[in-house]
Amino acid sequence: MTHFSLPAKRKYTCVDLLLLDDSVEEIKSKFRTLLRAGAQNKDLPEDMRAAGQYLNKYDFTQRGMFGTAAAILTIAASPLDERDVDLVESLIRYCVARELLEPTVSKEAVDVVRSRLAIEKTDAFKTADMVYSLASCPSAVTGREALLSALLDRLRGARRPSAGWSVDLRPAGECDLLATAHVVRALARAGVQPDAADLRLLSQACLDDTSGTSGQLLYVRSFALLVLVRLDLRRVRRDARRAFRGLLSDLDKSLNIPSEANYEYTIGARQYYVRIPWQLYLIEACAWLYPWTRFVSWRWQRHVLSIIEALDSPHGFVYEASGSFESTRTHAVVSDTLQGLRDQYSRSQYLGTASTLINSASRLSSSRPAMITIGGGAVGLAGYSAYEWLGTTGSSFADVAPNFIASAVTLVLQYVVSKLRR
Repeated sequence: MTHFSLPAKRKYTCVDLLLLDDSVEEIKSKFRTLLRAGAQNKDLPEDMRAAGQYLNKYDFTQRGMFGTAAAILTIAASPLDERDVDLVESLIRYCVARELLEPTVSKEAVDVVRSRLAIEKTDAFKTADMVYSLASCPSAVTGREALLSALLDRLRGARRPSAGWSVDLRPAGECDLLATAHVVRALARAGVQPDAADLRLLSQACLDDTSGTSGQLLYVRSFALLVLVRLDLRRVRRDARRAFRGLLSDLDKSLNIPSEANYEYTIGARQYYVRIPWQLYLIEACAWLYPWTRFVSWRWQRHVLSIIEALDSPHGFVYEASGSFESTRTHAVVSDTLQGLRDQYSRSQYLGTASTLINSASRLSSSRPAMITIGGGAVGLAGYSAYEWLGTTGSSFADVAPNFIASAVTLVLQYVVSKLRR
């Protein structure tokens, strides 16, 4: 069995609360460094910060809503100290001023910048990401309420009359499942009860056995499933488990190779794309649907541990097909996933106890002196019991049988553990 050396500098075969906290803090630290040292801020006023596509490309001057929303979501993760509040407020100030500020500081032509900003306001994914991030901040953060209220009005006004949202936030536009899932998730995080018709749309798309198994739709359904499970686990649990097993059946071979999917969409005459880190969504969905069974198995723990190990490695957490630089948005999803797992551990005493026992047994099995001591103790107990039995008049084997059984069980367990270690 493989063990990982992670930020807490101990060996793990099962994640626990300490490890999840360490890992979320590791991601926050990366964002703090970017916001402090990144070239994307050099043209901005002193009291503003922004983020772009990459987390570790400090000479990259690009900045945008995806990256800035990712920074807000990650920095706002609890615990939130005073310096984090200052950073979040500087990011919000940039978002508020962006429409008027960017044409004056960008190196591009003013008309090009204004056109891009106008299209950005109609982008369902960027708007939903920002709402979700702002809604994750404490309400006391300066500037949060006004910006969040304006963006919520935009989303409410863009809903299609029947149900769902289009990618370009037109009420008359074609319904898009991924855009709808993002908007529903964002509204729910902001405390807005999703419309029953929107939930039915998501349910039919990802819980219905006839909803489709094409490659890209499977990735979209992975996210939609997580959204439904987060919103109403008690109602959808049975159907969601069936849908989850179906997704695993179709995606099983792809699950062991770290990857994400690109989702292309059109606004106006231009093509855009948003990435779907579907493996992260399935990991959290597994924790919601099977917290005491599948999720604590080595198969799923291995996926979580490999992600956390990558965060602490020199090359960072990247999907090779998407390039060698760390993505701000993907890291925000990782942070959000780990926080979701942390919430599960906080709710369930079983998960915390199970992870402690599994890790303790694993660390013990990795210690050769400990295993020699245990084995020697078992043999010594059996020998002493035999000596006492032979030297005591009138005793029967039943008197020492429990000691022999205990020794045998100990030796068998030691043998099994040694096989698992291989």
